[in-house]
Amino acid sequence: MPSLRLSPLTSLALAALCAAAILALQLWHLFAEPWLGVTLKAQGEQVVVARVATSGPNVREITPGTRLDEVRLEGVWLALRPELLLEEPDVLPTLEGFRAFMRDQGRLHRQLLAGTLALRDAAAQAYTLHTGSRPWAQVPGIFWAQQLFGIAGLLIGVGVWAFNPRSTTTRLLLLNGIGFYLACISAAHYSSRELALDAGLFLWLSNLNHAGVMLFAVGFMGLLWHYPRALGRFPLERVTLPLFLLFFLANITYLTGAPSTGRYSAVLLAFVTGIAFSVVQWRRSRGRPVERAALKWFLFSIYLGCGIFVLAATLPILFGTAPIAEQSLLLGTFLLMYVGMVLGVVRYRLFDLDRWWLQVWVWFFGGVALVATDLLLLTMAGLGETASLTLALLLVGWLYFPLRQWLLGRFSSELQLDRIYRDPAFIDQMLRMTKREALSDYWEQQLAAHLRPLQLSREPGELETVAIEGDGEGLRVPRLEGEQHLLLRHRSQGGRLFTRADQQGVDALLSLFRFAATRIEAREAGAELERRRLSRDLHDDLGARLLALIHNAADDAAEARAREAMVVLREALDNLEGRPMPILLLVGKLRREIGERLEAAEVVLEWHDAGIESGPVLSARSATNLMRVARELVTNALKHAAPEVLSVRLWLDPEGLHLRVTQQGRASAPEGWHEGRGWAGLRTRCAELGGRIERGVDANQATYVGLDLPLEGNSGEAPEG
Repeated sequence: MPSLRLSPLTSLALAALCAAAILALQLWHLFAEPWLGVTLKAQGEQVVVARVATSGPNVREITPGTRLDEVRLEGVWLALRPELLLEEPDVLPTLEGFRAFMRDQGRLHRQLLAGTLALRDAAAQAYTLHTGSRPWAQVPGIFWAQQLFGIAGLLIGVGVWAFNPRSTTTRLLLLNGIGFYLACISAAHYSSRELALDAGLFLWLSNLNHAGVMLFAVGFMGLLWHYPRALGRFPLERVTLPLFLLFFLANITYLTGAPSTGRYSAVLLAFVTGIAFSVVQWRRSRGRPVERAALKWFLFSIYLGCGIFVLAATLPILFGTAPIAEQSLLLGTFLLMYVGMVLGVVRYRLFDLDRWWLQVWVWFFGGVALVATDLLLLTMAGLGETASLTLALLLVGWLYFPLRQWLLGRFSSELQLDRIYRDPAFIDQMLRMTKREALSDYWEQQLAAHLRPLQLSREPGELETVAIEGDGEGLRVPRLEGEQHLLLRHRSQGGRLFTRADQQGVDALLSLFRFAATRIEAREAGAELERRRLSRDLHDDLGARLLALIHNAADDAAEARAREAMVVLREALDNLEGRPMPILLLVGKLRREIGERLEAAEVVLEWHDAGIESGPVLSARSATNLMRVARELVTNALKHAAPEVLSVRLWLDPEGLHLRVTQQGRASAPEGWHEGRGWAGLRTRCAELGGRIERGVDANQATYVGLDLPLEGNSGEAPEG
């Protein structure tokens, strides 16, 4: 038989319908109870009339401010103890006190059912109060507040579970929500009583409240065991649920003594166990930024809601003092936990958490430090309330707050990029750069150094703005060069997600780098204009004069020298205009020029080249430098060796372009060569090309000089046309 599967909307509707039915039942009982229209409150060791309802039956019988000492029950005047007004009886420190409270509640309730209640003040003046029907307007606000808290927690638990009912995490959240709902609605009923409630019903509601707390504790520990990653295969909830059921039975049968001891000890045990699980979860999420972000949100939500309740209610009760605030109001803090847990479970905007994660926790622990110090001084040092609070403020102010500022400065600065701007070396380095390629590389280096991603890659496609990838696992950043963008993955070596603060910081830094790039472009544009002007002047003036010398040369030698000067001028103009040159064309020019020079010097040329046909295009500067290096090598050979044969070899391989000039003649050994200006110029040009020059003697005892030139950094774009 197939299992019945309800839609999420149906599940929520059924949960809301059940809650509405229970609320209607509670309201029916509330209106059926006898009502005096008189609000009493404890003031020290006395009971004072705080308010008298104008629509109530006793508006003329008693006035606000009256101090009451005794109540007449079963024909006997008894002391009207302030303990009878407690909204939560399980705070009473002894079992005898708890039983006396329940017994007197029953007696008071029976008297109210009789229709009248006799009270007496310290001056022995008696007041006879009558009961009536409670109007809608007189339902206490605390009743509605606790009903709202409980129903919200129930619907959140059902809502998350309904969308993924097979998940252990959502089932535990449902159990947690049901427990919270039971605790809230039971407390709403007995904490809204005017003076007394039937003892049997009161005890039943108190036990229901305790059962809800136990379910809440089981769900709380189970969630921290399973989320965001199960700490083991051990089915923790299957063990803790029966264990806390036994704890519950021991408490309601008073085997643990006073209800306060058993109930609040169980809450504290669950809280401490949850902290231990949180520490393990934190360690296990190292290197998993999405899990770490979800866990941050989850822990913040849980410990903000539960932590406030434990600090304000549980710890003071266990230390034997009164809660800092009414428990009915403190229940509202658990809604923070539910909203946060839902956002954590559905992983909503997790990457925004780091913007305020540290500040919120520092603020929270400031309150923890103050409350804990005050309780410690109050209970252990035996100081009065005023003295303990004053001393706690001084200690927290002098010790905690300076530590807090140091922590904020130490850790929050790691999350910011604005500290880069305060580094003079960074600004100086960026403004010194003259090439966009170098600036683009520096941009990538700064991103890698300050964001410390596990992976930084170049992705195809241009990008105009910085964008967060996914849940914050990645950050896409524009490059300064090329039709690509950068993808940074896993911030801080996988320890964090990228946040909107990171996005804004990188975007501001990008603007600064783009300004520097614009500055480089403006300088290059100005230099280009100047090169073109100089090129025109050289072409129009010097070129025309050299052409005239060629045509009017007195002899062939003068014409040859003029033509050589014209070749040098054309190379200079090509270099100024930045015209790239294919290697094949360059080799052809070299072979023709060297051949003409050697023929004039009556030297035989042995030319060898290999792999040149598929060679790349060289930049104008690299081509000019290579031509001049080759020319200088031939000049040196002719000048110093007087060879009969000169061998020139050019070849291209994966390591780059290689040139060897080998001579047979009367040259001395390379070790004895004097390095003059020509050799210094060769070294300078080789260094500019990024290559290296060497000299030596080959196997045939021939002297050679060679150049090895890497292609990387020397290539250019092919010329048009």
